[in-house]
Amino acid sequence: MLLNRQLCILAVALTTWRAQAAAQTDSAPHAVPDLAGRWQITGLLISPTYLTIRQTGTQLRGELAGHRRCLNRNVKVVATLEGEVDGHVVTLRVTDAHTEGDFLDPCVEHAVFLRSALDFEGQISPDGKKIVGPYDHSGIPSHTWTLSR
Repeated sequence: MLLNRQLCILAVALTTWRAQAAAQTDSAPHAVPDLAGRWQITGLLISPTYLTIRQTGTQLRGELAGHRRCLNRNVKVVATLEGEVDGHVVTLRVTDAHTEGDFLDPCVEHAVFLRSALDFEGQISPDGKKIVGPYDHSGIPSHTWTLSR
């Protein structure tokens, strides 16, 4: 009888210990990848394009700068993006965009497409040197972009 009682106490103790260990493992914070710095973007309509990311915890803020050719001259396109990183998924949204050039220049006015919904969502590579995913500038997310360091 005493042996049965001790086995029951041991079984309860083991079950409690396993539950506590599982809870500690599940609630352990995941390491947040360091994405701060300069990234080159390929796959956008403007190139070369660079994104400089500043990171606070999981929150991201970046500035995209690139050039496009129009009527045989370069037009600089600049956009501000905000988003977050969750595990190995990066989400960015354009919050502001403008072009640098002469007032009423048709090439400058044409680049307003960046102000529309241009959302990025991508997967970080295991080595942390690439982020790849679709982007949407037309309502149909059919384009792929790659950020690389």
